[in-house]
Amino acid sequence: MSVSARCALVKLRVSLYLAALTLAVASCTPPERKARTLVQRVGAGTLRQQAAVLYKDVFAAPKTGLITIKRPDWPAAFASFEPLSVGAYRDGFALAIERDSERESGLYVTPAQMDVQPRPTHRTRFERIEDGIYWYVFEL
Repeated sequence: MSVSARCALVKLRVSLYLAALTLAVASCTPPERKARTLVQRVGAGTLRQQAAVLYKDVFAAPKTGLITIKRPDWPAAFASFEPLSVGAYRDGFALAIERDSERESGLYVTPAQMDVQPRPTHRTRFERIEDGIYWYVFEL
């Protein structure tokens, strides 16, 4: 193989490597990346266990729709993510980490011992991070 052909092959490999690296870095938004790191630090089990306790407390009396959880009532694991808000749904909790005029995104946590998966809708999608923990995007 000629020197120029080897140089071209090396340039191609470097370009492909840089493209793959750029794609990997761009695949998670900074808030999502931070949330994923905190899930590892806090622990999925701790996050889901505290969600289970809060779930029992919130849904002890039957209610419908979204219930907004006040900041003083957030479990420590939830507060560590510094969410903008925490909403309770029948199948889990939405920790809103970022919000603008078009969308809201953050962590969706299903309580421990609940074998449910959140259902996507035409305005909401979920990406699994760990068992019972998802990154959600809700189009407003």
